[in-house]
Amino acid sequence: MRRQTCELCDFKGDVDLVRRYRIIPEEVTEQAGITQYKTVRLCPNCWQELSSWYSANISGVTYDTAFKRFRDRSGPEMIKEYEVAYSRFREHKKSHLSI
Repeated sequence: MRRQTCELCDFKGDVDLVRRYRIIPEEVTEQAGITQYKTVRLCPNCWQELSSWYSANISGVTYDTAFKRFRDRSGPEMIKEYEVAYSRFREHKKSHLSI
């Protein structure tokens, strides 16, 4: 059976274990009208950690200083939010693996 490697922790596993996941959830890309999206190959542990990271670091609202109130983030703002969160998670994960 073919083996795949997790892009974050270098775990090697069968193709059904190390799978491709979207960096940005499908509902966010649909809202933003994006049909092409980046995927990464992750093991189940890294996918679970990334999901938890997103829950702790991504907010669907932002404070609008012009109107002095919170508002929902737009599709493009959410795309950027997920891209930045993934980049920070990747750096965090790599720094902990090298210790």
